[in-house]
Amino acid sequence: MNSLTKSFYLGRIWGIDVFIHMLFFVFVGFLGLMYTLSVGILFAVQVVFFLLLVFVCVLLHEYGHCLTAKHYGVHVQNITLTPIGGVASIAPISNPDVELRVTIAGPLVNFFIALLLLPLAVVASSLWNVHIFMYLVAVNVILMLFNLVPAFPMDGGRILRAILAKRMSLLSATEKAVEVGTWAAVIMGIVGIFMNPMLVFIAIFVYFAGRAELNMIASQSHMHFPHGNNGSHYYFYTTQDREQLLNDLRNIFYRHR
Repeated sequence: MNSLTKSFYLGRIWGIDVFIHMLFFVFVGFLGLMYTLSVGILFAVQVVFFLLLVFVCVLLHEYGHCLTAKHYGVHVQNITLTPIGGVASIAPISNPDVELRVTIAGPLVNFFIALLLLPLAVVASSLWNVHIFMYLVAVNVILMLFNLVPAFPMDGGRILRAILAKRMSLLSATEKAVEVGTWAAVIMGIVGIFMNPMLVFIAIFVYFAGRAELNMIASQSHMHFPHGNNGSHYYFYTTQDREQLLNDLRNIFYRHR
């Protein structure tokens, strides 16, 4: 177990280290216990099994990002699965076209998973009354659409930032993406209060993570362009910068939990 990230090492798959955060096991165990006590152990096992299949889809989503990044020569450190999704540790990308392709690869994976499962889901539902594949189709469609919400630093927000960065500096593009992401986080949090508490946690993450990355970029911008930037340059950030950002986010999380 990594004491810093509180994650367990799952293995190295397709050249990328995969970790599972300890809260993932707490989350799965809690759901299993809750359904065992309320419905029965058989249903609880089915729920946990389906949840694991969902996280396989989440892992494949992250591999979409990572393998595309490696294709363009971007360093990929690892993938960590958490209760609210996956986190791919990818070195920051200076080229907005590459960032756009790397970012959109994740939702595209979910689209193709849903597309491939759809015929099997239809057959299984109609002939054998087995609906798990149809549920997986629905989950992947939801994952695709949810990740396209322009809430930086989620995929949709990064896509927005990459598009804006073609017309302005990365700092200005990030500022606008974070502004949009803040409103998205507020709406997400309000909806989560009444519908799904998990959305509240995601909204909090979006709010703090977006601002943390913006602060990092602003700091780097000042270092590289102390007399200002005319908007014609893109910035490059090292893996150490990203690790510092992740450490800051961990400190924020454990300070406010």
